[in-house]
Amino acid sequence: MASSGCPRLRVEMRLNFVDRGKCQIVFTGEAPEVVYKLPMAARYLSAVDEAREKAGKPLLAGRKTWSRRSRLRIQLVVNHRAMRRSATILERLNQTTPGGCRRFFPDTRVVSLDRAELIVGSRSFRYSGFALQQARVSDFFERDTPLASFDWDELRGVVTGLWRQGVGLVSVADTWGQKNWGHDAQGRVRLIDTSHLSEDREKVAGRVAPGATAALQRKMVVEGAGNPEQVRSYFESLARDFNPECLRALWRRDLDSAGHEGARRNC
Repeated sequence: MASSGCPRLRVEMRLNFVDRGKCQIVFTGEAPEVVYKLPMAARYLSAVDEAREKAGKPLLAGRKTWSRRSRLRIQLVVNHRAMRRSATILERLNQTTPGGCRRFFPDTRVVSLDRAELIVGSRSFRYSGFALQQARVSDFFERDTPLASFDWDELRGVVTGLWRQGVGLVSVADTWGQKNWGHDAQGRVRLIDTSHLSEDREKVAGRVAPGATAALQRKMVVEGAGNPEQVRSYFESLARDFNPECLRALWRRDLDSAGHEGARRNC
């Protein structure tokens, strides 16, 4: 990852554990309105389990047997690389998009921490390396967030806006919402998760192919986002733009100034 777009925070920051995801471990510092997302690593596993157990949250998956722990550690290495790729894409988006990443995400930038102290449960760790600094979102959507509670067109605009920059999401759930999305401080719908960014159009196309959302639609109904008719209407609305044809027409349109007029179609 190019260091030119990654400002180094030289202050020895003290960061406190908030939560973890598959790729990231999340901390907050002195400013409660900002979070820091670092690569999740095997050395944090026991401390994260301790902190989550005290908070009544489920433990990391795959901790029960030696073989599962080994697979989990391998997966964490793979996830670390994926987070680095996403960070590189975020740096590029900040350079090529008017308004930078705030067009798509809560205010987000890639930083390099210098000997930060990480507090996880009763343990502390030292960390020097890259991190994502992101404005904290209080209105974070979950799978049971009602579909009527946010503007579908704003979500649509973020996804297709990313496509116009040659970036997509290789997660069906992130592409179609609503989990991992939320309202930023200005009340705009923004994508919170940054771990599934890709510049590979073919991989992105699989997430908007016919039938790609069948399992997700069932899950939304079961988990209470809406009744079957509401969920069907939501996906039908987004599918007018979320499909392979529109993806091809929009891909990199804002980066490539020529050659797109003939591909506009109805997207």
